[in-house]
Amino acid sequence: MMFKRDLRTNFDLLKPAAVKDTVQHQQEEQVLRRNQRAKQRAFSPGDKVLAKNYSTGPRWVFATIVAQTGPVAYTVQTTQGLTWKRHVDQLLQMAAAATSELPLMECTEESLGDYIGEYVSPPGSAAAPEVPVPDPPPEMVEPPSLAVIPSPSRDSKTDLSSERRYPVRERRPPRWMVL
Repeated sequence: MMFKRDLRTNFDLLKPAAVKDTVQHQQEEQVLRRNQRAKQRAFSPGDKVLAKNYSTGPRWVFATIVAQTGPVAYTVQTTQGLTWKRHVDQLLQMAAAATSELPLMECTEESLGDYIGEYVSPPGSAAAPEVPVPDPPPEMVEPPSLAVIPSPSRDSKTDLSSERRYPVRERRPPRWMVL
């Protein structure tokens, strides 16, 4: 009753519910909870996305969906011309307005907040109405290639000349047979 739980009585202890029924009931509730919160992630060829980069460089790279290779697997082509296979969990949908203004910065999870579009909600769900997004200007149809900005390197000599982080180790010969 309280907390949406049934009270356990002595009769329940004499004849407990079958384990199979309990498991079935719990699984049904789990499916209902997931369907309320889950977002449908589906892409079509030509969609602009951010693909997770497992090599050196920025963690997320601008890419275009080439083909769907499975129920949750896609082939994407990056702006550098590389072709990758990525799971839907490794892709982020971009808002249409963000494709025309690609910044020259390293992509991190915090900096992508403005460029990630909302996931497509499942059909029949009570989602917010879709707002039409204007098409990008015709002169900016293709995203510009990202320029690699080298990070400033540190000199190891300047680090050593500055204040040491740890004290100098005191070295002594071992003490043998000291009783």
